[in-house]
Amino acid sequence: LRFRCTLATNLEVDLTMGEEMPGGAEVDRLVRLLLCAAPDDSAFCFVRTVKIFAKARCLVDAYGGFLNSLSWVFVALAFLQVEQCLPPLRNVTEQSLQKQQHHPRLRSASPSPAFLGRFFSFVQSLGPLPSRLSLMSA
Repeated sequence: LRFRCTLATNLEVDLTMGEEMPGGAEVDRLVRLLLCAAPDDSAFCFVRTVKIFAKARCLVDAYGGFLNSLSWVFVALAFLQVEQCLPPLRNVTEQSLQKQQHHPRLRSASPSPAFLGRFFSFVQSLGPLPSRLSLMSA
């Protein structure tokens, strides 16, 4: 869904309507579950930063051959797993989150310049060919 507002500046907003898509609500729930497994809210902030960066650089355009917004979220999540900021999804349960059981070896995802540099290297390493990422097993 695309919304444009023609006030002083053009405003484009992409809205994900997860509950409208088949399986979309489940995807939203799993992303939220994985982000809640982080030791702090820095993983959420990092994912949001990636989405803002991609949108600002016109890299969110599935019709134009680029990734869509949700794909950028998945790439960011996979990177956070490689960096040991998030656990594999198969290790996360709603019960473990309710008990505040975080994985002891997880690091904070503070978006420093070096951390962002590693993210861009990770994206570059995926290359021009189709790549497969798994959030289940990092």
